[in-house]
Amino acid sequence: MEEDKDQPLAGSDSTDLKLVQRRARRFMGKELEIPDGVGAETFEDIGILAGPELVSPTSPMPEATKRSENIRTRLLDVAEFLFARWGYTGVSVRDVSDLSETRLGSVNYYFGSKQNLYLAVWERRSAILSKARMDAMQKAIDSDLTGVPFIAELADAYMMPAVEFSENGGPGWRSFFQLIGHVTFSRLWPNQILHYFNSPAERFVEGLKTRYPDISDFQAQAISLLLVGPVIYILARTGRIETFSAPAFGSDDLDRLVPEAHHFIVGGICGSLGLRYERET
Repeated sequence: MEEDKDQPLAGSDSTDLKLVQRRARRFMGKELEIPDGVGAETFEDIGILAGPELVSPTSPMPEATKRSENIRTRLLDVAEFLFARWGYTGVSVRDVSDLSETRLGSVNYYFGSKQNLYLAVWERRSAILSKARMDAMQKAIDSDLTGVPFIAELADAYMMPAVEFSENGGPGWRSFFQLIGHVTFSRLWPNQILHYFNSPAERFVEGLKTRYPDISDFQAQAISLLLVGPVIYILARTGRIETFSAPAFGSDDLDRLVPEAHHFIVGGICGSLGLRYERET
């Protein structure tokens, strides 16, 4: 047994395959049939390692009624708050029912399952945010703008709807963006809502190619990805800056952070495209 202490916890096919089978037994009720010589990476696409099986609906969503709408909304608000702070796996149905002051069976009664509740939390705001971004980007694409002004307009069309909701949409939107930040690195994305986020990112790529048709798919998608990162980090309000020894601002200081992010993003995109960008004074 002492020899086992010297073995790496991860990084070998045998260790990863053990993890695959452990998760398969837990979430699928049986082990997978894995041919000899097949590595764990083969099974990434079915989500055994990444975790999407945790958040897929397992039962039909109960039909909503007007009489239940207030309770459903309260459950959604509380679940959103909890999922944003501790993630899907860190929140129980009892946590939601206790904080919302409802019966223990309320989640199953109104949503059918914890998985369905999680998806409902996502869908409530994802569709609104996606439409706002898509509409704003289409307006930029349809404009006569070119060069740096177009890049600035397209980048703001992606970023500013999210900023507006975060600043003026109420505490639920703040929790929602914290949830986005949480799952971005945990990879617990519900597959059913990915189109709400992929469609705006792909529209951004399409917008770039309307003015710069010669850029490669790699360059356009890399620019899109590098745009998304700062927006998520700012709106998730991680509290990271508060850990500095002498912070010059706070995570809630969006009035200062958003203009800085605008210059950072637009300047970076212009640099990638070979355009000269001068920050306005």
